[in-house]
Amino acid sequence: MTFNPKILVAVSGGPDSTALLHFLKHQGFDVAAAHLNHKIRGSDAERDALFVKQLCKEMRILLIVQETDVPSYSKKNKLSMEDAARFCRYKFLEKTANRLGCNIIAVGHNADDNVETFLMNLIRGAGLRGLSGIPPLREIPISKSQIPKKLQNTNSKIVIARPLLNIWRKDILKYCKKHKLKYRIDKTNFDTKYFRNMIRHKVVPKIDKEKISALIKKISEQHSLIKKIAASELEPNGLRSGFLNLPDFLKSHVIRAAIEKAKGNLVDIEAIHIRNILDQLGKTESWTLNLPDGIIASGNRGKLTISKGISKKQAGFKYKLKVPGMMEIPECGVKIETRLINISKPVSNKVIFRSREVYSRAVFDYSKTGKGLYVRNWKHGDRFKPLGMKGTKKLSDYFIDQKYSLEEKNITPIIVTSKDQIVCVGARIDKRFKIDSATKTFLNLL
Repeated sequence: MTFNPKILVAVSGGPDSTALLHFLKHQGFDVAAAHLNHKIRGSDAERDALFVKQLCKEMRILLIVQETDVPSYSKKNKLSMEDAARFCRYKFLEKTANRLGCNIIAVGHNADDNVETFLMNLIRGAGLRGLSGIPPLREIPISKSQIPKKLQNTNSKIVIARPLLNIWRKDILKYCKKHKLKYRIDKTNFDTKYFRNMIRHKVVPKIDKEKISALIKKISEQHSLIKKIAASELEPNGLRSGFLNLPDFLKSHVIRAAIEKAKGNLVDIEAIHIRNILDQLGKTESWTLNLPDGIIASGNRGKLTISKGISKKQAGFKYKLKVPGMMEIPECGVKIETRLINISKPVSNKVIFRSREVYSRAVFDYSKTGKGLYVRNWKHGDRFKPLGMKGTKKLSDYFIDQKYSLEEKNITPIIVTSKDQIVCVGARIDKRFKIDSATKTFLNLL
């Protein structure tokens, strides 16, 4: 069976997506269009949708339109408006592509966007991956159940393509003028309170875009080479034995490659996760770390394995807390340090909280907690009395209120007394053990 490529074009109504839709249509590609109203710009956004509907009607192109309340999503998930809009937009595009049987999603990112993204990532302190610019192609794996029956056994991936990535914005505007294409202007693109817009209007005009573009290409080529080297260190059941002899710089790329192989992507994998794994590699005893999306990193006598599944230790762990001292909780990927500070006579709360020596992550009254303290994972039925809240709270409800993911719940250390009373959850103190004006011995958690 021959697969007939069908392209879903993301159309906002701006010059980039309008030009892209027009070009692909007139090159004879089988195209459909998708437009998302983010509910950010009120009546302007509604007029954008009407414009795109009329454009697709004139071009005789199938159009799918959807509205998503991005401001509410942004607030609920504690994301910036830009990140929330991007997440909702790509989820809509993936869903629509699956529905229509498209195996390519074309978006209108151009060379100017690429320079802006590079500068944004540079300021944020990104590594090679972030400084390689916007990828011209990116694959999204999809399950067989998501593919329409008539297309099954043909393709299990959707490709996000950016055909305009090497075209400057000024040349796209010339194309629109040449073909007498009308387009919409998004007024929020001029609002410099948004990071990208600030870069676009205040930084980019002062630099040589051509040189930045050439630099992005060089970094991208180097990153591709390093990825190939990293991939060569992977084996079906783990990593090559010589992996440990590599410098940390290359080790980190190999670890990322192994995680991507097991997970399918690197979403939610941060530098701290890679650092934690690197810190464990020199150990001779067995260790396990839980990563996002159920990924397990484990080591034994210098060997490293990264896999998807449930850690044996994830079901439960409990260690006696060293007071004072430092200890590592491998299941959580954290180190906990405790200190005892004795004060000869009681002091006021005001003085206590001004003292940097006394206060760090969390502080308790040691006479209330007692000497026998333990650190363990959370369990169903756990309750505590969060400082600043009224009454008792189920720990499961607290996690929901704080929007903890399953992975975050499993790696949050719970400190308890010898009677299994919860002293703190992460850094959230149980008010029964809070310090007061009568406290003489402080248990300082770092």
